[in-house]
Amino acid sequence: MKKINKIIIMLIVISSISFILNKIYAANASIKTSGDVETGTVTITATVTAAQWNLDLKVNGQSIANSSELENYEQNITKEITGTYNASSPGNLNISLSGDITDVNTENTIIKENKTITVKEKQQETPAQTEESKTTEPETPKAEEPKAEEPKTETPKEEKQNNTEKNTEPEVKVTDTSKTMYSTDDVNVRSSYSTSSSAVGSLKKDDQVSVTGVTSNGWTRIKYNGQTAYVSSQFLTDTKPKDKSKNNNLKSLKVSEGTLSPDFNKDVTNYKLSVGKDVEKITVNAEAEDEKAKVEISGNEDLKEGANTVKVIVTAENGDTKTYTISVTKEAKGKLQLASLEINGIKLNETFKPDKYEYTANLPNNTDTKKLDIKAKANDENATVEILGNDNLVQDENVITIMVKSKDGKENVTYQIIVNKKAASSNNNTTASNNKNNKNNDLFLYVAVGIFATALILIIIIIVRSIKKSKENYDEDFDNEDSFGIGNNNYTEELYSTKNENVNEKNTNNNKLFENQKENDNQLYDVEKEVDFSDEDSDEYDDMPKKKKGGKHSK
Repeated sequence: MKKINKIIIMLIVISSISFILNKIYAANASIKTSGDVETGTVTITATVTAAQWNLDLKVNGQSIANSSELENYEQNITKEITGTYNASSPGNLNISLSGDITDVNTENTIIKENKTITVKEKQQETPAQTEESKTTEPETPKAEEPKAEEPKTETPKEEKQNNTEKNTEPEVKVTDTSKTMYSTDDVNVRSSYSTSSSAVGSLKKDDQVSVTGVTSNGWTRIKYNGQTAYVSSQFLTDTKPKDKSKNNNLKSLKVSEGTLSPDFNKDVTNYKLSVGKDVEKITVNAEAEDEKAKVEISGNEDLKEGANTVKVIVTAENGDTKTYTISVTKEAKGKLQLASLEINGIKLNETFKPDKYEYTANLPNNTDTKKLDIKAKANDENATVEILGNDNLVQDENVITIMVKSKDGKENVTYQIIVNKKAASSNNNTTASNNKNNKNNDLFLYVAVGIFATALILIIIIIVRSIKKSKENYDEDFDNEDSFGIGNNNYTEELYSTKNENVNEKNTNNNKLFENQKENDNQLYDVEKEVDFSDEDSDEYDDMPKKKKGGKHSK
């Protein structure tokens, strides 16, 4: 358990140290110096640790090396910036490193670093050197310093040289004065009124100096960094130079794509911008407040997916710079698809979706359309859309293919529409079916009415026949009685006579009965037509049994 605790503590300490180091050394740039150097070619080195940078290394105002890195976004890297300078005479070299750096988190820092190193006279050659090397004169200094004359006049105390050789030189007269002068060019500042004296610094063009005296050999005594120094008089003037503008602000900043966030403000130097996946470059319109200032734009072309950095550097007339940074995020490309798909006058059976690749549509079979008006648009304006199978549509299933190809041909996608010209016939079938159903319904109605009428007729017939049957039963009963009397040949004539009287009486009663029933039945049945009620007392009954004439119930 103790071992685990130790490991955890060590990890925490290491993480803390790494975090602190990352904060401290996130992005920096500095000049590397190695102390004093000798006259001749001097090598100056600076180091930079950052993700991006644009730096200029100068010596005495002269640029000796320039380094820039604008494409790196992944991590901070370290690089040395090296240049050479010809130090022809002893003195001081003013080294400057200026520009700007950006760390991996796009935090921008302006760099202005200055250092001074001393250049010493090169050591005397040894006696072993050849005569030629001994007589070779050292390189002459820049033209800014004339060869000093050395009159015999005595020099002021503060300007006496501390070597025995100086006592043998002619004296230089110095006249005291007090005024302000200005440098006309970049020039060295020396410890004495001779080019052989060491340089203690330098002046830039238009620098102001306080003059304390003028020498008889063409030098001017000045106050420089709290000490007495000398400058060649030919590089000083009483005329005050026109002040150079320090204005390095932008007046406006606009881009051709998207919108800057936040809105432009001359005091805001960092902006964000998002652009589409098809944007390769953006046009940046940057106008400086001061017409004498210069504007440089970099990083706005060949945009890559993800993070890009565009820089707008404004250099004022006096050389001061200000950098405006635009962090551009380019949208990543999505997969190639159709953005829209529709057929003029016909509705797809399925709702269009870019990631759905097969659809159906119905075309009425009574149309003579041979080609559909299909409108298909890709989600990439540079892609091409080709439609196949949309010519000479047949009266059957048709397959229309829509091919989408990227501009470089590396990506393609296919959609299909199945068009059926018979699909609309289902409406006709439905109509025909409805008509057929209507006819069937009418036929059913007719049959039902017929059946009802037939049933009604049958009921009437049955009722009539039932009535007839009841009457027939009555007649049969009557006939049976009559037959029974007639069929007995053993009866005597007296029996026939008696019978006839009974029959007549019965017939009379029957006639009355039938008449009453006829009135009750509303004359539905004519008994007189069916039964022969002729006189049964005729003589024929004397010889044979009586018989009904024409009756349905005769036997």
